[in-house]
Amino acid sequence: MLAAVPPSCLVAQSTTFPVPDARGPFIIDVDPPAYAVVALEANDLRSGRPTSLTLTVRSDDEGQPLEVLLFEDYRGGGTGRRVTFAFAQPDTFDTPRDVHIAYTPSETLSVGCHSVTALVTHNYDTEREQVTSARALATWWLSVGDGQGGAVPMNCYGTVPAAPGAGDGG
Repeated sequence: MLAAVPPSCLVAQSTTFPVPDARGPFIIDVDPPAYAVVALEANDLRSGRPTSLTLTVRSDDEGQPLEVLLFEDYRGGGTGRRVTFAFAQPDTFDTPRDVHIAYTPSETLSVGCHSVTALVTHNYDTEREQVTSARALATWWLSVGDGQGGAVPMNCYGTVPAAPGAGDGG
């Protein structure tokens, strides 16, 4: 009887694999949904009550925290009013993370539609108001009513109005 022995190899030394380049950030989910319009009244702006926004992100951070900036009426290139600056602890691409933002709308928002944009990056130059590394963006829409009561949320750029209370954490 002949027995077949499969070929094998012996590894005499370990192989060192290079550290992967940073990947991301990537936004994989948002709450409230990006297609919904968050309805606010003028008196909501004066109350100072924050609206809860959540991003789920993936990123290889190479030990650097993620920087999350929130802008009202962002148009790119550092335009718009920066209203929030937050950090998320470094992690790996394999671990999705939720970043919770307590957004307090500016009292100066006029009646009408406004965008709120989250910019996620590893390196934001606050002096020059510019991103110097990879970034991801997510935008929500706000419909600000006149505060006269009973205002119906506007249809901002073809999106669907959110249910009352969407994005307020409750």
